[in-house]
Amino acid sequence: MVDFTLAEVRSLRMTEPFQLVDGKQVPVYPARFPLWQSDFKIHTFQEEIEMIQGLNKSTGKEIGIYPEIKAPWLFRHEGKDISKAVLTVLKEYGYTGKSDKVYLQSFDVDELKRIDTELMPALGMDLKLVQLMAETDWNETMVYDAKGKATPYDYDWMFKPGAMKTIAGYADGIGPWKPMIVTEPGTPGKPVFTAMVKEAHAAGLKVHPYTFRQDEGQIPPYAKDFTDLLNIFLYQADVDGVFSDFPDKAVAVIKAHGK
Repeated sequence: MVDFTLAEVRSLRMTEPFQLVDGKQVPVYPARFPLWQSDFKIHTFQEEIEMIQGLNKSTGKEIGIYPEIKAPWLFRHEGKDISKAVLTVLKEYGYTGKSDKVYLQSFDVDELKRIDTELMPALGMDLKLVQLMAETDWNETMVYDAKGKATPYDYDWMFKPGAMKTIAGYADGIGPWKPMIVTEPGTPGKPVFTAMVKEAHAAGLKVHPYTFRQDEGQIPPYAKDFTDLLNIFLYQADVDGVFSDFPDKAVAVIKAHGK
């Protein structure tokens, strides 16, 4: 985004994700909204917040937000402080403290620490921060050396004893990939749990794994269906919340349990 103006970005159309197969656009999730149907445009962060706050006002609900700062390492390398920009917008719309309905997440460890110790104090803010977790070979976060060469950030330390206590020193929760909590592929009806949730809770961290999808091929073998998958994580693994492309289904499962 550092290469384009907002007007140029707004000239783009959006659609569901697709892959090119023999030159033809094939939807990644065939059962979702049809490719290129209707006319969807890029929104700004401010516009998204205004829509949510407007809906809260008109419906009487109190729906929160969960923004992610994407690749702050890249923007800083290009001379742009995206984290400060995000925090400034959040403050403008009334999100300033841990009691506000917002979690701010990122995969970038160093940037989360910077947000916690430098940026938020300077702005008079104290938001709930979440450390997203990745495998090192995903290249989710890159680190530049003195010569400007980028190498992948090493996430391996997050899976070692004591890691959750370290994360709790600068964040309020973790966002792990769901196989980091329930190993895959697994055996039908016999989910195998790692110690991550217990270790995180012992350190005072919330656990919000990603991403739960009911699309074909997205249900691990240890679960019968999407509802079973959600139940396994919410009420056996004991996570505190989930990221889902189908939030209505997740809410239904939680309501069915009365909490």
